[in-house]
Amino acid sequence: MRITRALVAFAAICTAAAALTLLAANDPVVGMTKPKFEDDKLLRPEGWQTWTHLGAAVGLSYSESSSEGGPGSFGSVYLQPEAYAQYVNTGAFPEGAMFALEIRKSHPAGSIAKDGYTGGDFIALELSVKDSKRFEGGWAYFDYGGRDGFKDSAEPFPQERCFQCHAENAGDDNVFVQYYSRLREAREAAKP
Repeated sequence: MRITRALVAFAAICTAAAALTLLAANDPVVGMTKPKFEDDKLLRPEGWQTWTHLGAAVGLSYSESSSEGGPGSFGSVYLQPEAYAQYVNTGAFPEGAMFALEIRKSHPAGSIAKDGYTGGDFIALELSVKDSKRFEGGWAYFDYGGRDGFKDSAEPFPQERCFQCHAENAGDDNVFVQYYSRLREAREAAKP
């Protein structure tokens, strides 16, 4: 009788493991960090610095001249690894995709370097989130500050502040893939 119970328990465990494996194989966003909201504010995700680095820009700005000496600020963009895999495999960003934009001051390289700049002090953290059920147009944009410390949560910017520009100028699905080398390469590789 004990052997039968043990076999039944083992079979149940194997079935559950097989189902999870099949689910993961068919859904690449299993395990993806999902956006979390509290009182209509997006909680700042933890671990975004370890997500897939998509690309960086130096001096990219929406104003005419924002550099404080040097080349301007450094912007690095990150995306959850599972959302990146989904884009590479299907050409579409999944619901729950979050892009984190880390902005830093430029800093003279110094030390043994004779020229150039590196990322310096933290300026800001901004996120964009794909959530078609929650946001008109499917995307919303958030600012968590940075210079004076991070906010733990943020309300979405008004739609006219970011959404319209992204809708009109983004390379794919409200995302400026034209600025992110890894996304450009993935999109080019997917073309027939």
